[in-house]
Amino acid sequence: MRRMCRKIGGIGLLAALAVALLACPVEAQDERVVDLTPESEEGEGTEAALTAEDILEGIEKEKRVERERDAFLSDTYTKSALALYDELEFEAARNEFTKALERGPNNIAAKEGLRKTETIIGLRDAKYNRILNQFVEEKQVELELAYHESKVAFAKAHELVKNREYAVALERLERVRELVKWISPYFDKDEMEPLRLRTEELITAAKDGEQARLEEERLERRRKADAVARMRASKAQERDELRIAILLKQGGDLLAEARYSEAQTLGESVLDLDPFNKEALALRDIAFEAGLAYNTAQTEKTLDEETRL
Repeated sequence: MRRMCRKIGGIGLLAALAVALLACPVEAQDERVVDLTPESEEGEGTEAALTAEDILEGIEKEKRVERERDAFLSDTYTKSALALYDELEFEAARNEFTKALERGPNNIAAKEGLRKTETIIGLRDAKYNRILNQFVEEKQVELELAYHESKVAFAKAHELVKNREYAVALERLERVRELVKWISPYFDKDEMEPLRLRTEELITAAKDGEQARLEEERLERRRKADAVARMRASKAQERDELRIAILLKQGGDLLAEARYSEAQTLGESVLDLDPFNKEALALRDIAFEAGLAYNTAQTEKTLDEETRL
């Protein structure tokens, strides 16, 4: 309180000084300056007026800073009061709401919270105490149910992890994490901390297991794709071998019919499919040599007939 009084007194003194400086005529200020410092110039009276304005501006800035500080403190007290209200600490919550309104009289959330808190305190202290007790009992029952749910969900998640159902296990473990975080302030730390640690460890194990499962599925898909590719390649090879056999048979028939040019063409077609096929090489060469010999014989026969003629 003394500090606040000194502060208010200082502000009042500065304000009075500023008003007095602004109220003084410029000529008087100039005369005062001339009397004190004969070598001063004519602009120093204006500097005195600006100094007074600066003082007023500083006062206004300090007030604005105080308003912002009060708004921040009022909001902070309100948040603290709401947290205490949720924890059923109504007396402490009322004190925090009161502090919030002292700093910010127009804080709507603090006003409403104080009204609710005082209503509950009045019910507790009056003949309607039974209603508040019922509310507290319901809160305890809700917490006990949440604690039981967290243990059951953890056990189920543990079983799911064993069965490699990691995605479902992670969903349950996230629920356990939320429940443990909510009910921990109301239960013994020695009882809740082990459950929290086991939950985090199981979440890590489930994530690692899910990652390993996804990697295993990826490798399995890769193996299946390789197997399909090999099977298709094998079938394609079988088709090529069957086609080669048919072409070679047709080439042999053409060769027997002295259709050497066609036989040679079939041999080259087979070599396009299998460049190292020995039968195709033999068919092509034999057809070529036989065709050459046939053409040579035909040419000689024609020359002999022309010679006889």
